Amino acid sequence: VLTLPASYYYYRYKDLVEVNKASEHQVSLSPSLYAELRLTSRWKVYVRGSFGQQPVNVQNLYPSFILKDYRNLTQGWLDFSRAQSASVNGGIEYNLPLSGFYSGLGITKMWTDSPYILSQRLDGEYILSEYKATSRKSKTMNVSGNVSKDCYWAKMTFMFQGGWNRNDSYLLRNDAKVESCQDMFYIEPEVDMNPFSWLNLRYALSYNYITYSINDTSEKEKTSVLKQSLALKFIPSDKLNFTIKGEHYCNRIDEDYTKNFYLVDIMATYKVSNRFSLDFQLTNFFDEREYAYTSFTNDAMRVSRKYMIRPRNVLIGAYVTF
Repeated sequence: VLTLPASYYYYRYKDLVEVNKASEHQVSLSPSLYAELRLTSRWKVYVRGSFGQQPVNVQNLYPSFILKDYRNLTQGWLDFSRAQSASVNGGIEYNLPLSGFYSGLGITKMWTDSPYILSQRLDGEYILSEYKATSRKSKTMNVSGNVSKDCYWAKMTFMFQGGWNRNDSYLLRNDAKVESCQDMFYIEPEVDMNPFSWLNLRYALSYNYITYSINDTSEKEKTSVLKQSLALKFIPSDKLNFTIKGEHYCNRIDEDYTKNFYLVDIMATYKVSNRFSLDFQLTNFFDEREYAYTSFTNDAMRVSRKYMIRPRNVLIGAYVTF
């Protein structure tokens, strides 16, 4: 299958302070080629390739510095140049629909060529970021797989996803080239089951392990995020149902510190009549007050964030339907 979509863009910019105006008409072509081969009724192989120009990022059309946070000042540009991107992805699938079994393995690689490169410099306690009209190339690679199985006899569905993602990029810092490489490994199993007519159980786990290196150094920054969730829904009668949901987060903040968070919510609904119902919600049962995590950005920075979350609270409501 060959597709050749065409897009037309009209951009108009107006600076109310400097009384500057700019506009531009752009036509973009994004050809894509997809091929699929069914080896048998169960096996399928596919490959896809695409190329095109990305739309102008209008969020960066500003001439002055803007304070993004407490220490980062960023300056945009006044130009309608666009980035070009190309991608190739392929995979193989094995499915048994009558048995409720589905599986697949895929590989994706993407290249991006931007007309601007991010340049950073220090000015006292602030980081000044601006863009220079120099070509910047980056690439991303992803390998992912998935398996799911319906167990009709147990009234259960099991799903599993996992993979690896790599992102290579570079920027300028004090006029020196800084290359960065980020690797992320992830797994995501999930179970959804109805062991009884009055009970539904759903458990999900998500684990991300991220490494980050600069200029091909052997030392790597590391962080990880583990999330578990368990939801139990009870329906003892047609008029009453309640849900208990628990979540556990285990975030690696730095090399020597890992923080755990436990969130539990309880919800119940009682249907008095067809038009009148009562609702009860208790959220954040353990009264957690602060959430924190660490991440890495595309501009070669390690960022640790923490913020306050809503404490324990109770909500009771009555609903009338007409």
